[in-house]
Amino acid sequence: MKTYVALLGAVLGVATVASAQTTGPMRVTTEIETSPAEFTAAVLWTEFQKDVPTHPEFPTFGFSLAISGNLNPYVGLVGEGGRFANYDHAVLNPVNDLLVGVRVQSRFFRVHPRTDRSDIRIYGHVLAGTRWETNTTTGGSAVRPGAGADFHTKHGFALRYEYDHCFVNGAGRGLSGGQFLFGLVFGPS
Repeated sequence: MKTYVALLGAVLGVATVASAQTTGPMRVTTEIETSPAEFTAAVLWTEFQKDVPTHPEFPTFGFSLAISGNLNPYVGLVGEGGRFANYDHAVLNPVNDLLVGVRVQSRFFRVHPRTDRSDIRIYGHVLAGTRWETNTTTGGSAVRPGAGADFHTKHGFALRYEYDHCFVNGAGRGLSGGQFLFGLVFGPS
């Protein structure tokens, strides 16, 4: 997990420096506009913090669907739902998310001027809502800060890489933990 955090930090660090450049090979891309709405479909790798050390069932894989409405090129409102195939003592006990929040993002910028595949947008968000287990109804309120990068493709969608950490209040087994997301974003063109 620390490797993913370090990799995401390196990508975001390069992207931050790149977005501040006004001359040279890195520049803001004006051809890609932020659309009013975006749809994201993603797969997740989640590591729950188990309360009992005898749980060997993580990491856990799942999926997520999100829709966002962009208020302007830099701020958007996000709604997201997810489901994870969590195993508790070899019994499937799915975990669900329903979250809404705010995303702050850069415009797309070009890392290298001679290629169509190097347009990147970085973002950070804070989502809040609920996370619960289906079979036991254990769960509670959740807050999930995170950051990521979208890599625009010439095919009309972007590839999204994101790391979040969900903090869940409530009784029962720990449902807090980090997650790595890989998805497709439809909307920016």
